[in-house]
Amino acid sequence: MLRRTLFEMEEDTREKLIIDIRKAEEYQIETYPDSINIDLDTFEGDFEQMYSEKERESLKNKPIYLICYTGLKSDIIADKLQSEGYECYSL
Repeated sequence: MLRRTLFEMEEDTREKLIIDIRKAEEYQIETYPDSINIDLDTFEGDFEQMYSEKERESLKNKPIYLICYTGLKSDIIADKLQSEGYECYSL
């Protein structure tokens, strides 16, 4: 699993996808600008519903940054996405 700091993410000038995996209620209170919300509990199904297979393949060409409170839950999803060929980082 790869971790990055918020500063490192901000220094990455490439087009990126930022996903906040916290509950919708927590996401609505505070999140990173331009992030999307996909709840950890339903991540796999929601990720597949939000993006077609072709879109998911194209996401492999840009970094994905995952946000949660402690980084522990985003570590789990980052590991899974990395095993599927995505460039994915836990913040």
